[in-house]
Amino acid sequence: MKGQIVAYNAKNGMGAIRVEDDSISVVEFIAGCEIEKDDIVQGDLRQDGCFELYNVTQGQLMVVSIEATDCSTQAARHLLQI
Repeated sequence: MKGQIVAYNAKNGMGAIRVEDDSISVVEFIAGCEIEKDDIVQGDLRQDGCFELYNVTQGQLMVVSIEATDCSTQAARHLLQI
């Protein structure tokens, strides 16, 4: 499934991804490419744990830890500490 990075906190490496079904997953970016707001990513965005996602915009794999799924915008902002 695909999603779009809608928020990113560079201080803690956390980001929010709006998934195709309009839910939000909060992830910690562990390793891989530089990410930017509005990048399109692809992978398993609906399951907690460590995964590789493909950054379609950058054309690179990255390792993330999915911390929460089905978040509201307010909950995502709280987890990102923004």
